[in-house]
Amino acid sequence: MLNLNFNESHFLASSTLIGSMDLPESGVVLLTGDNGVGKSTFCSYLYEKKLLPQNTIWTESNQFRSIYPITVNSILVLFRENAEEINLDRYQALYSLFKISQWSERTWSELSSGQGQMLKLLMGLCLSAKCYLLDEPAHFLDKDKLNSLSKIITDLSENSLVIIIDHRIDWFQGELNSRYQLSQTEKMILLERV
Repeated sequence: MLNLNFNESHFLASSTLIGSMDLPESGVVLLTGDNGVGKSTFCSYLYEKKLLPQNTIWTESNQFRSIYPITVNSILVLFRENAEEINLDRYQALYSLFKISQWSERTWSELSSGQGQMLKLLMGLCLSAKCYLLDEPAHFLDKDKLNSLSKIITDLSENSLVIIIDHRIDWFQGELNSRYQLSQTEKMILLERV
Protein backbone atom coordinates (compact mmCIF):
# COMPACT_ATOMS: atom_id res chain seq x y z
CA MET A 1 0.00 0.00 0.00
CA LEU A 2 1.32 3.41 -0.98
CA ASN A 3 0.13 6.28 1.23
CA LEU A 4 0.38 9.77 -0.24
CA ASN A 5 -0.26 12.85 1.90
CA PHE A 6 -0.61 16.30 0.36
CA ASN A 7 -0.25 19.79 1.77
CA GLU A 8 1.08 21.52 -1.32
CA SER A 9 0.77 25.31 -1.54
CA HIS A 10 0.44 26.91 -4.98
CA PHE A 11 -0.68 23.59 -6.46
CA LEU A 12 -3.06 25.27 -8.91
CA ALA A 13 -2.77 29.05 -9.15
CA SER A 14 -3.01 30.21 -5.53
CA SER A 15 -4.81 27.10 -4.23
CA THR A 16 -3.33 24.64 -1.75
CA LEU A 17 -3.79 20.90 -2.30
CA ILE A 18 -4.86 19.13 0.91
CA GLY A 19 -5.65 15.44 1.35
CA SER A 20 -4.32 11.92 1.12
CA MET A 21 -4.60 8.79 -1.01
CA ASP A 22 -4.02 5.15 -0.15
CA LEU A 23 -3.04 3.29 -3.30
CA PRO A 24 -2.97 -0.52 -3.45
CA GLU A 25 -0.26 -2.36 -5.38
CA SER A 26 -2.88 -3.54 -7.86
CA GLY A 27 -6.48 -2.71 -8.65
CA VAL A 28 -8.41 0.27 -10.00
CA VAL A 29 -8.60 3.67 -8.30
CA LEU A 30 -10.87 6.41 -9.63
CA LEU A 31 -10.30 10.14 -9.24
CA THR A 32 -13.20 12.44 -10.16
CA GLY A 33 -13.90 16.14 -9.93
CA ASP A 34 -15.50 19.05 -11.73
CA ASN A 35 -14.01 20.70 -14.81
CA GLY A 36 -11.15 23.00 -13.91
CA VAL A 37 -10.57 21.59 -10.42
CA GLY A 38 -7.11 20.32 -11.36
CA LYS A 39 -7.48 16.61 -12.16
CA SER A 40 -5.04 16.70 -15.09
CA THR A 41 -2.71 18.96 -13.12
CA PHE A 42 -2.87 16.42 -10.31
CA CYS A 43 -1.91 13.62 -12.77
CA SER A 44 1.01 15.67 -13.98
CA TYR A 45 2.01 16.39 -10.38
CA LEU A 46 1.95 12.68 -9.41
CA TYR A 47 3.93 11.74 -12.52
CA GLU A 48 6.46 14.59 -12.56
CA LYS A 49 7.19 14.37 -8.82
CA LYS A 50 7.63 10.59 -9.17
CA LEU A 51 5.17 9.89 -6.36
CA LEU A 52 3.85 6.73 -8.02
CA PRO A 53 5.73 3.43 -8.46
CA GLN A 54 8.94 3.77 -10.46
CA ASN A 55 7.56 2.00 -13.52
CA THR A 56 4.50 4.22 -14.19
CA ILE A 57 2.97 4.87 -17.60
CA TRP A 58 0.98 8.10 -18.08
CA THR A 59 -0.92 8.00 -21.37
CA GLU A 60 -1.18 11.80 -21.56
CA SER A 61 2.55 12.44 -21.30
CA ASN A 62 4.31 13.94 -24.30
CA GLN A 63 6.17 10.70 -24.98
CA PHE A 64 3.03 9.52 -26.82
CA ARG A 65 2.74 12.47 -29.20
CA SER A 66 4.52 13.27 -32.40
CA ILE A 67 5.13 16.77 -33.70
CA TYR A 68 6.78 15.42 -36.83
CA PRO A 69 4.80 14.87 -40.04
CA ILE A 70 5.27 11.11 -40.07
CA THR A 71 2.58 8.47 -40.40
CA VAL A 72 1.03 6.48 -37.58
CA ASN A 73 2.80 3.42 -39.00
CA SER A 74 6.16 5.20 -38.69
CA ILE A 75 5.32 6.38 -35.18
CA LEU A 76 4.49 2.81 -34.15
CA VAL A 77 7.65 1.39 -35.74
CA LEU A 78 9.77 3.91 -33.81
CA PHE A 79 7.76 3.18 -30.68
CA ARG A 80 8.26 -0.60 -30.92
CA GLU A 81 11.97 -0.19 -31.64
CA ASN A 82 12.55 2.08 -28.65
CA ALA A 83 10.05 0.98 -26.02
CA GLU A 84 11.00 -1.44 -23.29
CA GLU A 85 8.87 -4.39 -22.21
CA ILE A 86 6.05 -4.31 -24.76
CA ASN A 87 3.35 -6.90 -24.20
CA LEU A 88 2.96 -7.99 -27.82
CA ASP A 89 -0.33 -9.83 -27.24
CA ARG A 90 -1.87 -6.70 -25.71
CA TYR A 91 -0.33 -4.55 -28.48
CA GLN A 92 -1.91 -6.73 -31.18
CA ALA A 93 -5.27 -6.85 -29.36
CA LEU A 94 -5.40 -3.05 -29.02
CA TYR A 95 -4.16 -2.51 -32.59
CA SER A 96 -6.96 -4.73 -33.85
CA LEU A 97 -9.60 -3.37 -31.46
CA PHE A 98 -8.87 0.23 -32.46
CA LYS A 99 -8.69 -0.71 -36.18
CA ILE A 100 -5.49 1.26 -36.53
CA SER A 101 -4.62 -0.34 -39.88
CA GLN A 102 -7.53 1.65 -41.39
CA TRP A 103 -5.85 4.98 -40.59
CA SER A 104 -2.20 4.03 -40.18
CA GLU A 105 -1.02 6.12 -43.15
CA ARG A 106 -2.25 9.39 -41.61
CA THR A 107 0.03 11.73 -39.70
CA TRP A 108 -0.69 12.66 -36.07
CA SER A 109 -2.10 16.03 -37.14
CA GLU A 110 -4.56 14.29 -39.49
CA LEU A 111 -6.03 12.10 -36.76
CA SER A 112 -9.43 12.71 -35.23
CA SER A 113 -9.53 13.23 -31.47
CA GLY A 114 -10.76 9.64 -31.04
CA GLN A 115 -7.96 8.24 -33.20
CA GLY A 116 -5.38 10.24 -31.24
CA GLN A 117 -6.84 8.89 -28.00
CA MET A 118 -6.75 5.30 -29.29
CA LEU A 119 -3.13 5.69 -30.42
CA LYS A 120 -2.08 7.04 -27.00
CA LEU A 121 -3.93 4.20 -25.26
CA LEU A 122 -2.32 1.61 -27.53
CA MET A 123 1.18 2.93 -26.84
CA GLY A 124 0.57 3.28 -23.10
CA LEU A 125 -1.37 0.14 -22.28
CA CYS A 126 0.78 -2.28 -24.28
CA LEU A 127 3.76 -1.49 -22.06
CA SER A 128 4.42 -3.56 -18.96
CA ALA A 129 4.16 -1.33 -15.90
CA LYS A 130 3.47 -1.35 -12.17
CA CYS A 131 1.13 1.62 -12.52
CA TYR A 132 -0.97 3.09 -15.34
CA LEU A 133 -2.18 6.67 -15.02
CA LEU A 134 -5.12 7.21 -17.38
CA ASP A 135 -6.42 10.76 -17.74
CA GLU A 136 -9.95 10.54 -19.18
CA PRO A 137 -9.28 7.36 -21.17
CA ALA A 138 -12.93 7.13 -22.27
CA HIS A 139 -12.85 10.56 -23.89
CA PHE A 140 -13.72 10.40 -27.61
CA LEU A 141 -14.31 6.61 -27.60
CA ASP A 142 -17.49 4.92 -28.80
CA LYS A 143 -19.45 2.33 -26.78
CA ASP A 144 -17.79 -0.75 -28.33
CA LYS A 145 -14.31 0.60 -27.67
CA LEU A 146 -15.31 1.50 -24.09
CA ASN A 147 -16.51 -2.03 -23.35
CA SER A 148 -13.22 -3.47 -24.60
CA LEU A 149 -11.18 -0.82 -22.78
CA SER A 150 -13.02 -1.71 -19.57
CA LYS A 151 -12.01 -5.36 -19.96
CA ILE A 152 -8.38 -4.44 -20.73
CA ILE A 153 -8.22 -2.22 -17.64
CA THR A 154 -9.71 -5.00 -15.52
CA ASP A 155 -7.09 -7.43 -16.84
CA LEU A 156 -4.28 -4.93 -16.19
CA SER A 157 -5.51 -4.31 -12.64
CA GLU A 158 -4.90 -7.93 -11.64
CA ASN A 159 -1.14 -7.25 -11.44
CA SER A 160 -0.84 -3.46 -11.70
CA LEU A 161 -2.37 -0.33 -10.25
CA VAL A 162 -4.61 1.56 -12.69
CA ILE A 163 -5.54 5.11 -11.73
CA ILE A 164 -8.39 6.50 -13.82
CA ILE A 165 -9.06 10.22 -13.82
CA ASP A 166 -12.48 10.91 -15.27
CA HIS A 167 -15.68 12.91 -14.81
CA ARG A 168 -17.78 9.77 -14.91
CA ILE A 169 -17.14 6.07 -14.69
CA ASP A 170 -20.38 4.56 -15.96
CA TRP A 171 -18.44 3.06 -18.87
CA PHE A 172 -16.17 1.01 -16.58
CA GLN A 173 -17.63 -2.42 -15.85
CA GLY A 174 -14.92 -3.66 -13.48
CA GLU A 175 -14.53 -3.28 -9.74
CA LEU A 176 -13.11 -0.11 -8.20
CA ASN A 177 -10.79 -0.51 -5.21
CA SER A 178 -11.34 3.08 -4.13
CA ARG A 179 -12.69 6.39 -5.34
CA TYR A 180 -11.36 9.88 -4.64
CA GLN A 181 -12.71 13.29 -5.49
CA LEU A 182 -11.02 16.63 -5.99
CA SER A 183 -13.12 19.62 -4.98
CA GLN A 184 -12.25 23.28 -4.73
CA THR A 185 -12.96 25.91 -2.11
CA GLU A 186 -11.82 29.51 -2.31
CA LYS A 187 -8.16 28.80 -1.46
CA MET A 188 -7.94 25.00 -1.28
CA ILE A 189 -8.26 21.96 -3.46
CA LEU A 190 -9.40 19.05 -1.34
CA LEU A 191 -8.62 15.41 -2.15
CA GLU A 192 -11.07 13.16 -0.34
CA ARG A 193 -12.02 9.50 -0.45
CA VAL A 194 -15.69 9.05 -1.32
